[in-house]
Amino acid sequence: MKRILLSLLISAALVGCTQVRNPATGELQYTTLSQEDELRLGLQEHPKVLAEFGDAYEGQRTAAYVQEVGQRLVAVSELPEQQFTFTLLNSPVVNAFALPGGYVYVTRGILALAADEAELAGVIAHEIGHVTGRHTAQRHTQSTVAQGTGMLGVLMGGLFGGEAGARAAAQLAQAAAPAWVMSYSREQEFEADELGIRYLTRAGYDPRAMASFLGRLQGQAQLEAARTGRSADPEQTIYASHPRTLDRVARAAQAAAERADGPIRRNRDAYLLAVDGMRYGDDPAEGLVLGRSFVHPGLGFRFDAPPGFTLANSPTQVIGRSADGAVMVFDGAQRSTPDVASYLQREWPGQGATRAVWPGQIDGHAAATGLAVGRVGNQVRQVLVGAIDAADAKVWRFQFVAPQLDQRSVGTYQAAIESFRFLSPAEAARYPGQMIRVHEVRPGERLETLMGTSDADLLAEARLINGLPLDGGQPEPGQRVKLIVPATGGTPVAEAGPEAEGSVDQLGVEPVGPGA
Repeated sequence: MKRILLSLLISAALVGCTQVRNPATGELQYTTLSQEDELRLGLQEHPKVLAEFGDAYEGQRTAAYVQEVGQRLVAVSELPEQQFTFTLLNSPVVNAFALPGGYVYVTRGILALAADEAELAGVIAHEIGHVTGRHTAQRHTQSTVAQGTGMLGVLMGGLFGGEAGARAAAQLAQAAAPAWVMSYSREQEFEADELGIRYLTRAGYDPRAMASFLGRLQGQAQLEAARTGRSADPEQTIYASHPRTLDRVARAAQAAAERADGPIRRNRDAYLLAVDGMRYGDDPAEGLVLGRSFVHPGLGFRFDAPPGFTLANSPTQVIGRSADGAVMVFDGAQRSTPDVASYLQREWPGQGATRAVWPGQIDGHAAATGLAVGRVGNQVRQVLVGAIDAADAKVWRFQFVAPQLDQRSVGTYQAAIESFRFLSPAEAARYPGQMIRVHEVRPGERLETLMGTSDADLLAEARLINGLPLDGGQPEPGQRVKLIVPATGGTPVAEAGPEAEGSVDQLGVEPVGPGA
């Protein structure tokens, strides 16, 4: 009976799908999207991507370079006539992805990490492979089926997971993620690699660049592990959900290089010209992570996270994490209550959730902290919350969720809240952000003197993006390197022409109290 019902459910899920032959692989595939549908979907989702990743990068020379490389690869694909849109995102996060309709995105972080044009082309070719392989369309089809057949999810949960499984399946159906954030299968990742190597070779690039960039991702994973104290999984980077096997990619790339008819190129000089003057790291307009400090020159404030916390910035909030599992979220909000203390009692994190409130002042502004009780998953947890008046009925707010709150941890988190300071225009101007400056090394020059810093973390980043040994490597005389330096006048030259994210609700913390 279960087998019959399962067959009927799968058949129902395929209603409305069209069987098409994949132009890149020759395989027959089912999809709910026509080519026009894909273009329309990509156009619809494009603004959401820009909002999530801090908008497109405004450095015209660098953005045009990404477009040029992308179009060169499209021209040798199986879809040379299809419209592709290549966007350089203003984000330091190392990431790349594609939407249906030929929308391909790479971040500033990708450009900074790459060694040359061939490595950048390898990343873009991989994403083009997801489009020509119709992986983006298939992924959306799966998402559509999941969202459009909520009862299917309930029935499946009931069959295989009992009543609890049915409830979980229903919740998943209601909270289905947008198609562009869903993960590819391992097979799709491998196929995109194979297609990407095909396009790299046809365009005259060294196909081994795809493997060498994956090696750089391994170095990035090692550096992050050293900073956070966590173990390094070298393949859990931008391909975390479905890791790619470096050895497999390297073998395929080497075989392609041996079969290449003409010369293969890396184009390092063109790449260095494109990134010279590009902003590096966080954009001051979105705030800067400086160790465990966060500074927002545009909005005029700074604060220090507790010792042992690692910060991650996004356009809407700052997420902090510690090795013991504690999470900090900082963001801003409007309040409708008469003062900050009543805001914690009646409006946030939830009416009745805050059991104790301590009014006070921070940097001359009205503030309050409180101890709330919320539910994280199936566990009731205490949450330390704090809010600072930002004028015009706005507040800056903190929340700390930890496996256990005790007197010591509350004191540590309270000190972090009280470290909040407002910046004057002159103070804000001291934080112009950073940029990449290309320099040809002369005899006797070292990274420390070239960058004018002894900051171990920043020097390690410079070694990473230049392919130098992380344990003290130095460039050779005559080598052209990417230096990380303060942005000139606050504006880079090229611009001239947190596992759980969100507020208490988004973290999955449900208020527990009389008004909850």
